[in-house]
Amino acid sequence: MLMFKILFLAGLRVGELTTLKFSDVEVVSDKQLNVSVRRTQSMVDINLPKSQAGFRMIPIVDAVAVAPFNIWKTKLLNKLHNKRIIVDLDKQWLFPNPRGNDKPCDVKKPACRLASLIKANNLTPRISAHKARHSFISNLLIAGVDISTVQRLAGHSKPTMTLAVYAHISNEQREAAAVKLADYLGAVETVDSGNDSGTNSESTDCPNKR
Repeated sequence: MLMFKILFLAGLRVGELTTLKFSDVEVVSDKQLNVSVRRTQSMVDINLPKSQAGFRMIPIVDAVAVAPFNIWKTKLLNKLHNKRIIVDLDKQWLFPNPRGNDKPCDVKKPACRLASLIKANNLTPRISAHKARHSFISNLLIAGVDISTVQRLAGHSKPTMTLAVYAHISNEQREAAAVKLADYLGAVETVDSGNDSGTNSESTDCPNKR
C-alpha cells in the first residue's frame, strides 16, 4: 500500500504524510521517487512545518514504491472521473478524505489502518506509525549515514534530536553485543567442561623460592 511505503521509506511524520499532494511527489525514474514536505496536519488544522528544517525533500530509491504510486494515481483519477469531479492534479491531495475530495484524509487514519493490517495478518512486532519514522532514522544511522544528513532527511531542527536516536541505537547495540558475548562464552564453557576429564597440561605448582 502506497501510504505505508512512503511512511516507512521516507520517515515522514504522520501529519506530513496525510497532507501530501501529487505535486509533492516527483517520479524521477522507475526506481526513484522524490517526496517533498511542505506542510503538516494536527488534529485540528493544516499548517506549515514548525521549523525550516521541516521543509525538505526525501528521495525514495525503491521500485516497489514507484509502481504503486502510478497505480494509485490512475485509480484515484478514474474514481474522481466517474464521479464527474474535475481536479487539478497539482493541487489534488495524495490521500483525500472520503468525506470530501477538497480535504486530506484524517490524521488518525494511517495509525488506524496500520493497526488493522497488523492485527488482521497477525504480524509481529506490532509497530506503530510513529515507530515507522523511528525505524527509518535508525536504519539510516545503522547503515552508516552521517548524522548531519540523517538530521536533514528526518527534518530535525536540532542535531541533539538525531543524536538521541543514535544514543538509543548505541545502547541497543551494546546490549546485543553483551548477549552475543555471553552466548559465546557459554558455548565455550560447555565445550571446555566436556574436555576436562583428562589431566591438565598446565602445572599449578608455583616455583620454589631460592
